[in-house]
This record gives sequence, structure tokens and C-alpha cells, in this order.
Amino acid sequence: MGLGHLFFSCMSHSPAIRKLQKKKLNIWRAEGNSLAYKEASAILKNLLIMEERESVESKLVEGSSKDFYKFINAKLKPTDQVSILLDGCELITDDKAKAEFFASSFAKSIPWIMVKRLLWIPYQVPK
Repeated sequence: MGLGHLFFSCMSHSPAIRKLQKKKLNIWRAEGNSLAYKEASAILKNLLIMEERESVESKLVEGSSKDFYKFINAKLKPTDQVSILLDGCELITDDKAKAEFFASSFAKSIPWIMVKRLLWIPYQVPK
């Protein structure tokens, strides 16, 4: 059992999940983004998370110690990427735009920090 099997489940989903996926799709086709669709989505999300957790746990228990430590080290490895951000209805994918978004957000929440062109300007605490 290789490390790749610990991260991505290649198995088909359980019959309950497949049934709920069909139900969710039928609700979407009939009603669109309704309350029933959102409820079905939330239930499906929780079931998928539980199924994936059970799958990973069983593979960790049944696998070798080498696979276990590879999995743990991969999870502990820090990531240096910021995922796509949503600003209102606009998706932010560019790194510079993400930095500007964070800078403006922090400037709004902490008004005494001055931000200019993505450079943090040193400040002195007023006396």
C-alpha cells in the first residue's frame, strides 16, 4: 500500500452516499439553490467527511509503519500557498491581489498600522 492511497480514496462511495448525491442533484434540477438543497448538501458533506476519515483510519491501521510515518510527515509539512479568496462576488487568484486583499483587510481591522504598496511601514506607538 503506497502513500498515494492514504490521501486520495479511489474507492466508489457507499450506496447511501450515491443515493444522497442523486437526491441532491434532483433537488437542484427541480428547485435550484433551495433550503432543501442546502440541507442535502450539508448532510452529504458530513457523510463524505466521515467516510473519508474511516477510510484513512483503516488504511493507517492496516498499513505498515513506514506508510504511517509518511502520512504523518506529509500532514505536518507546512504549505506556503494561499488558496483562492472570495471578495464579495469576485474570486482572487493572483498572488499580488491576494496580498493587497490581506493588507487592506488588516488595515481596516487595525487602523493604527499603516500599509502602503504591500510594504509594512514601521510605526511608533503614540505616547
